Amino acid sequence: NSLIKVCAHHKPPRVDDAMGLLQRMEECGIVPIVTTFNDLLGAFVSDKLPRVSEALGLLQRMEECGVAPDVTTFNSLINVCTSDTPPRVDAAMALLQRMTERGLAPNVATFTTLIKACARNKPPRVEDAIGLVQHMQALEIPLTQISLRTFSTLIRFCVNTTPARTDDAARLLKQLQDAGLGHHQSSLNDLRL
Repeated sequence: NSLIKVCAHHKPPRVDDAMGLLQRMEECGIVPIVTTFNDLLGAFVSDKLPRVSEALGLLQRMEECGVAPDVTTFNSLINVCTSDTPPRVDAAMALLQRMTERGLAPNVATFTTLIKACARNKPPRVEDAIGLVQHMQALEIPLTQISLRTFSTLIRFCVNTTPARTDDAARLLKQLQDAGLGHHQSSLNDLRL
């Protein structure tokens, strides 16, 4: 486990070495634990080239070993999917669904990663991003936990999409101000509504 962690946290991450160590562990009859898999997934997140299929294969491998994935596992997998070019938003959204089906509560990192991926998608997936904000609200995650930059990006995409979704942008801006983030005037000026 410690060697895998060292490989995973190396700059750049030594993903192949870490995967080889996992294989050797299993060959020796050592059952990896959730942190072992999470360290490996962290290496996939840090790797310059997203290796989505391999990362998703680790989830299957975890389940085959009887290791239950946790929030960190799913957040890492979502991060790998959304780091690809173009972002694999559908795969990431499917992981969010699996996460909630397992009774795991997504957190602000989960939603921020997904919202940013929706914004980076070509064309931007404004409807999905707005749905994610609503999902956060349903889970009673305070909107103040989303970074102002993420919120601003989402509002900007509402305005710049064709046709413009100015009603959605205005609603998001109001939510931003109601959450106590409206005092960041310089960021609000950047919106150019």
